[in-house]
Amino acid sequence: MPNLIDGNNLLHALVEVGPELGRSGLCALLARVADPKNPTCIVFDGPRRGELPEGLAEVGIEAIFCPGRKADGVIIERLQADSAPRRLVVVSSDREIKSAACCAPRVMGRWMPAIEP
Repeated sequence: MPNLIDGNNLLHALVEVGPELGRSGLCALLARVADPKNPTCIVFDGPRRGELPEGLAEVGIEAIFCPGRKADGVIIERLQADSAPRRLVVVSSDREIKSAACCAPRVMGRWMPAIEP
């Protein structure tokens, strides 16, 4: 089952892991548990800063950066454009994303809230 993750939202929720985790660290953490058969798309607000770990594509992780716009809009667009949105697992605590993942008649995907610190 493919995953669609609100990267900044998850980073905020994982503050307990440590302030140095950052985007690269989150991608590395996800790569350790990734399943190429169930790809993961992680979407971050803003432009790309710094390097990401090598080999993300090989384990099924796609990192998307959104300069000039919020990741929420990109995640919602991907939900709406997916040919089989019910198979997606969406990770976010954003209300707008939750509404798009749970309530839209065509989507009705699985929504997993990011853990609240």
